[in-house]
Amino acid sequence: MNLNILRNSMFFYEMEDEWILKALGCLDAFERSYAKGSLLLDNEEIIKEIGILVSGSANIIVETFDGNRSITEKLMPSDVYGESIICSGIQKSSSRIVALENCKVVKIHMENIIHKNLTTCSFRSMIVENLLRLSANRCITLNKKMDILSHKGVRERVLLYLADEMDRCKNCEFSIHFSRNELAEYLRLDRSALSRELSRIKDDGIIDYERSYFHILMPDKLNQLR
Repeated sequence: MNLNILRNSMFFYEMEDEWILKALGCLDAFERSYAKGSLLLDNEEIIKEIGILVSGSANIIVETFDGNRSITEKLMPSDVYGESIICSGIQKSSSRIVALENCKVVKIHMENIIHKNLTTCSFRSMIVENLLRLSANRCITLNKKMDILSHKGVRERVLLYLADEMDRCKNCEFSIHFSRNELAEYLRLDRSALSRELSRIKDDGIIDYERSYFHILMPDKLNQLR
């Protein structure tokens, strides 16, 4: 298991390498591989394990009743999935997670964490705390996305997304994980409309960009939207 990736995961927040290795052992963690295009998690699947992505990337996708789909999040190495659904008690997945490339995932049965009688792991309370942080952060992320989607204008959605990324990175220069197609799907915009608006915003001197790299030239302009 890739310790360099795991130590950067919120699941093991503030845990030393020795503690991480001991926790993996006492929680019976195991690693599973997924081929590009396969499902790490399917819609309506019963979730019993938390997953920590250690290599590759994957999209979390929600499909609506009318057949449309939307990317809710892109998973990168060290990201965690499944914890919010399991902690809520629902257990059934309401989304699909699709591997964008070959992936490796460290999985941990939730029962090994939440049931005291199944583990004597001395780090259990710390991991439970980290799970609460993960769930809270995911709620904040989803709320931010809902706020973005509440705006009908293409420009407003784009600028609000970039403002959130600027805040997250604490820098006016950053790179995003989404391709243009993925970003359009995330923002629920037509791909051509997104590209046109990005060009206009660039021409207005508000941003500069090259593919996935963005430089916010007028941060005050973005902050005024919130």
